[in-house]
This record gives sequence, structure tokens and C-alpha cells, in this order.
Amino acid sequence: MTDGSEIKGLLDSLERLIGEAERCNRTWKEVWNEIKSINQAFKGSKFPTVRERQAAWDRFQAIIAEVKASQERAKEEFAARVSESNSHLSEILSLARRATPSSESDGVFLALITGGLSIVITQVLETLLGQFDDRKFELIACSKAMGE
Repeated sequence: MTDGSEIKGLLDSLERLIGEAERCNRTWKEVWNEIKSINQAFKGSKFPTVRERQAAWDRFQAIIAEVKASQERAKEEFAARVSESNSHLSEILSLARRATPSSESDGVFLALITGGLSIVITQVLETLLGQFDDRKFELIACSKAMGE
């Protein structure tokens, strides 16, 4: 049988445990196990007065509400970190794509899609403007993108 002062001690201990869980030094599972234990202790406890028992019970319920609110905040913070991480990952992948030169087969694919028109246009441009190196220009653009 547990008396009122022991219950108050358990509630104090629970509040410390919650603080540790909020700082990630303990798990929420440990907190909920302690809550279950205290709930059982209440069932067989003796308090000097009904008022003291009710005050301890009300404190216990307030602590439980605090735990639920803390867990909800932790979930929201985690979701925000996940979202921010995904955003950073997308940005990094985008920069990496811009800094990666295209494969040699892209020209062949473009020629097939355009029915050879891309080759004719390239030849006409080279005739009018002189020889130019597409690959060199692409690599220069990739190099600039890597500098970002």
C-alpha cells in the first residue's frame, strides 16, 4: 500500500523523467511505463484526506496532459525537420543534375526524335558560324553550376 507522500514523490520523479525525455535523454516509452506504474500505485494508495487525494490525482492528470502535448510538439518538430531535409536534398540533387554533363547518347536520341533535323541544323550553323564544340560549352556550363 502506498501513502500520499510516496505518490507525491512518484509524481516529482515523473516530472523529472519528462524533462529528460524532452531533452532526448530518455524515451517516451519509459515515461508512459512510469505513468502506468503510478496509475497502479494510486489504486492502492491511502491519503490523509479526500482533498489531498484529489489534488494528487489532478496533478497526475495535468502531467499526463503535459506529456501528450510534449509528444505532439516533438512530432511536429520532427515532421518539420523531415520536410526541411527533403527540401535541402531536392536542392542538392538539382544542383548535382545541373553540374552533370549529359551523356553522349543524348545527341543520337535527339537526332532520332527530330528525324535527323538536329544534325542538319547543326551542320548549317557550323557552316554559317564556324566550327564549335557543343561538349566544351556544356562542360563550361556544368563547371559554372558546380561553382554555385
